[in-house]
Amino acid sequence: MAAVSRCHSESVAGWRAQGLLESSWDTDGASPRRYYWLSPEGKRVLETMSETWRRQVRVMDSLLD
Repeated sequence: MAAVSRCHSESVAGWRAQGLLESSWDTDGASPRRYYWLSPEGKRVLETMSETWRRQVRVMDSLLD
């Protein structure tokens, strides 16, 4: 499980470094929690990647028909 956790942390850190994620800390509870959300740039990248994926699915579907 530690390898999965480390991999997740490295991914999140990379996405934050690229400006794709924003975050804030909530320290009101018993233990602090960090919350993440897509930045405006992250939303643009997600939309571009989603459209690329949809195009790829259409191509593969046409090959299989």
